[in-house]
Amino acid sequence: MKISTKEIALYLIIAVIVVAVVAYFVSSNSNQPISVLVKLSQLTKSSVVYPYQPGEFSVTVNNTGKGPVNNLYVALYINGKVASSSSRDVSLPPGTSATYNVPVLYQTNGTFTIQAIADPSSVMNIQNRTTAQSSITLHVSSPQLPDIYKTIPNSNASTTESFELFKPGLGMAWFISAQYSLAPFNNMLGAESTLLPKMYGDMSSPYISIGGIDGAYSKYNNGTAAYSAWIQSTVNQSNLNYLVSSFPAIKSSNYSVQGTTGTYAVVNNRTSLCYFYSNGWTKMLEYYNASASATCKNITANTYNDVQTVAFANAYRSDASLKGFVGNFLYRNSSGIGFALIGGSNSNALTAINMSENSYGFFATYVKRNQPPLSLNSLNLTCPGLVYASPNVSVCNVGVPLASGANGSASYFLVNSTQLTKNYTFHVFSLVNRSATLSAQGSAYLLITQLNANTVVAEWNSTIGNQCSINSTAPIKCRLASFNYVTGIANMTLKNPTAQPIFLNRIACYVPGFELNTTLNQTIAVNSSTSVNIKCLGSIPGYLGSIFPYQLTINYTKGTFTGVADGYVNITV
Repeated sequence: MKISTKEIALYLIIAVIVVAVVAYFVSSNSNQPISVLVKLSQLTKSSVVYPYQPGEFSVTVNNTGKGPVNNLYVALYINGKVASSSSRDVSLPPGTSATYNVPVLYQTNGTFTIQAIADPSSVMNIQNRTTAQSSITLHVSSPQLPDIYKTIPNSNASTTESFELFKPGLGMAWFISAQYSLAPFNNMLGAESTLLPKMYGDMSSPYISIGGIDGAYSKYNNGTAAYSAWIQSTVNQSNLNYLVSSFPAIKSSNYSVQGTTGTYAVVNNRTSLCYFYSNGWTKMLEYYNASASATCKNITANTYNDVQTVAFANAYRSDASLKGFVGNFLYRNSSGIGFALIGGSNSNALTAINMSENSYGFFATYVKRNQPPLSLNSLNLTCPGLVYASPNVSVCNVGVPLASGANGSASYFLVNSTQLTKNYTFHVFSLVNRSATLSAQGSAYLLITQLNANTVVAEWNSTIGNQCSINSTAPIKCRLASFNYVTGIANMTLKNPTAQPIFLNRIACYVPGFELNTTLNQTIAVNSSTSVNIKCLGSIPGYLGSIFPYQLTINYTKGTFTGVADGYVNITV
């Protein structure tokens, strides 16, 4: 279709009119002189503010001009950065005002400048920008140092554990404890098995902010146990009261403790729970009483000598190997989410746990100093899973069974990779997607290898029945001696049961599409055997509990006949 010159001129006129109208409306809103008064007020009136105490500010905008204010952008800044969810568009007739509240969370201590600024980008024609903003300077205090062992008895402790958990670590410890019931993780979640794990499960919600948890667990010679946790979190005492009230059988009441009001809850006839807020922490003490009449109320009224922290520190510093192992026992590009030290009445027995996560899953590395040292010659170790071995390394990989009553997960699997030496026991716990379980085992083996322990290790014997087989019509028999899941190398014994020598030309072990022949040039004498190492090509799917077949092809010559022996290398995953 051809457009005439008159039509083009008409379109240009319409375009000019549209632009003019838009410009008029823009100029009438942005260039119209306006006058506003902004006032910022702190609603939290506490004389001392600590990190993770939810704060709140009130922003009031008053239109002091003679004309209306339309779509005035107002934002709250904390140390020069816009606070999330703080921005508003305000429209006001002359002589009116609007007020809204903005929640603020400080995750560190320090001095903060809070500013409410109207039209921070200077889009509108504000007559007096001094009155269009308001500021408050606030000091957030440093919390008390977490002297965990000063809040629980130290005398007659048979075993004890101190730990630090960040929010992902809390979720990991809670999940592993609920699904697999591993003692070190259970001890991070209380002295009794019902109330605190439930509360921690609720606190691991993505809607709750947690700065960290510092805690200790001690078990005493008479069976009594004390658990202390200091929590930095947006969860306050009233939130905990609500969680406790969800257990109808648990009776709670207020009591006076350390100059404030705490909550005392009777969990059962042996266990009590106390908690209160003090000096930047929500402090909890759970006390399991095996024999005496004491409760957590008696414990929180006292202060104890912290002898255990010093014992831990000295035992840790005195063992350079242990420090080296713990420091290097982490995957690259992983984030630390928790740490624990476990000891006992004998300070030479010490265990260190590092928890971390990356894009592949959650991991806990676990180094225990054996006390007394293990006698490796007397050990006859059987591994019901895959064994990864090389000089000075022997790692047993097994799936961790679910705890009684746990429903498990169709998506995740927990693998325990273990190596034993005379002086140390190494574990890597890998909580990964089920499709990545084989990769996790190989990675754990490599991680243990990189520790360079350079010592004699206890050798694991696997009960896994890896096999190789050859078509019964071929004159060669096959037995699989070992399979290295990291390198993919199969060590096979090939037997010649016939009365004539067999010359082995080539061999291939492969997934279809990856066949690559390896030249052998070996002869199997009459009624004799020979050992062959061959790399099997192609990745094994990482599904535990299945048998994966590599195809096996051997080219051989017997007398003047050249043939092919076909079969399989069956690998149990």
